[in-house]
Amino acid sequence: MKKKDKKALFLIYQGVDESTFEKIVMTTTSKEVWKILAKTFTGVKKIKKIHLQIVRNRFESLYKEESKSISNYFTRILVIVN
Repeated sequence: MKKKDKKALFLIYQGVDESTFEKIVMTTTSKEVWKILAKTFTGVKKIKKIHLQIVRNRFESLYKEESKSISNYFTRILVIVN
């Protein structure tokens, strides 16, 4: 069981970035690491959803003004998309 836990710990270490690794490096079991990762990334899904709603609203409120050129309109669309 210890061997499997250490292997899981090793694989988790390889799959995280440097800042996340610093948070989990002092743990000794994969269960502890998993709890830290769950706590760290809990809000990520909500943040992505809110950001998507903001971008969608910006895109829906976009319209071509008569005095603006097509290239200006296209540029504003590209800014939102990027």
